[in-house]
Amino acid sequence: MTEPLRPSASASDHAPAVAPDTAVNGVPDSAVARELHRALEQVDGVQTLYPAHPVWQNIAGAAHAAVTGEAPNPVAVDASGDVVTVKARIGVATGHRAPDVARAAAAAVRAHLEPRRCAVEVAVVHIAG
Repeated sequence: MTEPLRPSASASDHAPAVAPDTAVNGVPDSAVARELHRALEQVDGVQTLYPAHPVWQNIAGAAHAAVTGEAPNPVAVDASGDVVTVKARIGVATGHRAPDVARAAAAAVRAHLEPRRCAVEVAVVHIAG
């Protein structure tokens, strides 16, 4: 007599629950970055968004921008771990306190990503004036 073969573990049984290029609820990091870009532009006192990483640090982004003519999104999103990591660099408008604007920007990111855990880094790189 022969015994039926037990099903072997498929590749999907060992695949991570979230693909490396996804963030919130299966939405790709790039789409989340665009959403966060729009959210940050709405924060009172945010005048400009600068690339999260200087171009010389992001050779792939620079190459993509050169080929497509499309500027990379200034908001960096990484959802490869349990915590969504977001990095943004902002310019603050005249008449606003930079620390207050940075806190409000970080709060806007957290509110957008809720209920996901996130680590947010907002750096003020320019103050208009």
